[in-house]
Amino acid sequence: MISNLSLMRNIKEGDLVYLPANVTLVQKHRDGSVLRHTTTEKPNHVVLIRKKTNQTHDGSHPCEVLYNAERWLVSKTDLYTL
Repeated sequence: MISNLSLMRNIKEGDLVYLPANVTLVQKHRDGSVLRHTTTEKPNHVVLIRKKTNQTHDGSHPCEVLYNAERWLVSKTDLYTL
């Protein structure tokens, strides 16, 4: 239930976080170009692998999560603590 969740604030690597449906995740080449992308079809719990400290060109702060046994980048504004 989303009302029991809070936006990510004091999360740390290894935490289990909530990823809602209809969120776009990306994988990137080393040069920053998009390699693959996917959109979640249903809500999921994912493991936060890494919080990146550098901003992207659009101002978001991507986090790296483990989704369907693969590493993906997602904006921290799309993740919620449990």
